[in-house]
Amino acid sequence: MTRPTLSTVTLVLLGAGGLAACAPSPAKFSDAAADYIESEEVATWAQQQRFSDANCTEPADAKVDTAFQCTADSTDGNSYVFQVIITGERRFRVEAVQPAG
Repeated sequence: MTRPTLSTVTLVLLGAGGLAACAPSPAKFSDAAADYIESEEVATWAQQQRFSDANCTEPADAKVDTAFQCTADSTDGNSYVFQVIITGERRFRVEAVQPAG
């Protein structure tokens, strides 16, 4: 799959007002990345190819430049690996997408 440039994703934190003031945990990044991969925004970017069952490894920490991976199934019948990097306190970016295996 040819990958156009993706913009940085801002991590949206829902819940108690105090949560937004705290730095997100590594688990929040992996959950947000999985939700993003399954989103309409990614389907549009991927020319209406939809991803489901996204599963992300939890990053070692929530520091800038920490990388982690996600996998997801696609409507084309293949699974894909997404390379994700944390770019800010509440931001991450998908760096690369490639077929699994």
